Amino acid sequence: MNLIPPINIQDAEVFEDIRGTAQAFTISLLAGTDDCVKVLDADGNLTFMSCNGMRAMEIDDFEALRGAPWPNLWPEENRALVAKAVEEARNGNSAEFEATCPTAKGAHRVWAVTVIPVMNDSGTVERIMASSRDITERVTLAEDLHRKKDEAEKRLAEVEALLAERDHLIAEMDHRVKNSLSLVSTMMRMQQRDLQDEAAVSALDAAAMRVMAVARVHEGLQERKQDRTVDASDYVRKLMDDLCSVMGNDNRVSLSLAPGLMVAGAKASHLGLIAVELVQNAIKHNPDREVLVSVSLDRVGEEEATLSVTDAGAGLPDGFDLMRDGGLGLTVCVSGASMLGGELTAENRDDGTCFSVRFDTGVGAPA
Repeated sequence: MNLIPPINIQDAEVFEDIRGTAQAFTISLLAGTDDCVKVLDADGNLTFMSCNGMRAMEIDDFEALRGAPWPNLWPEENRALVAKAVEEARNGNSAEFEATCPTAKGAHRVWAVTVIPVMNDSGTVERIMASSRDITERVTLAEDLHRKKDEAEKRLAEVEALLAERDHLIAEMDHRVKNSLSLVSTMMRMQQRDLQDEAAVSALDAAAMRVMAVARVHEGLQERKQDRTVDASDYVRKLMDDLCSVMGNDNRVSLSLAPGLMVAGAKASHLGLIAVELVQNAIKHNPDREVLVSVSLDRVGEEEATLSVTDAGAGLPDGFDLMRDGGLGLTVCVSGASMLGGELTAENRDDGTCFSVRFDTGVGAPA
């Protein structure tokens, strides 16, 4: 395919037999380009090189190269490519290629070369013109960018491998912690069977549920190891199932949990402990099995939520103070609410006593 139309000697009048104005124009044209312009005879031998071309190739004496086969002036690994371009020009076609060729003084250079045939008025190729543009800086920059890209991709792959290993180790840790805490909770319940003191049984039961609450967090983290968050609704539901199963109050606790409410793993254990303590307290202080306990978890805006536990019991006494009148369980709740960045509140309502805490989930708003 002809990339550049062949030059007709008679029309162009830029080579032999050029005189006067045309010759001056040609010299001016060649002097105005930094490209290395060469003229070859029909056999591909070098017959002319522009002054700027000699400067670009660091050639001091062109006569030493005159008549030399042009392909032979290139490194051996590129000679076949150059010879093919010359053959294309002999056949009346243009050719382009990019290749390396050092200067006469050994400096590294990369060239973008265009080779075109120069025809006489009968359409015969009499000469071949080759123009070489120095693209060393562009190629070097591209190679440097490619190298940096490869290095960045390699480092990224190493980081991703380290993160994957970290996630695996954390998941393994969560699994083992969950199993260990579940074992501790089970042992506490086994110990309960040998106790006669009701206060001791109650204390051990509460402690076992606190341990199980933390174990459930690590179970949730196993399922969401990629972002270390916990589905709070699913987490609270499982805790209530555990609690009702142990206390034998399957029908007393009703749940209203916002689906898919995610909280940061670091906050989930505090949320679980508050829920367990409040429900245990509600059941403990309202032994009447007809008194229901409601647990709700609601979104508030994009990054906050509210946990509420309400019972339809006798209500709080007048002047009740959480810190002064609450036992260990409520102290745990107050501390947990503080760790969540919220505050535990208690009030009597028409439908019973309500404990609630509003907190930041620690999970950003969805994109």
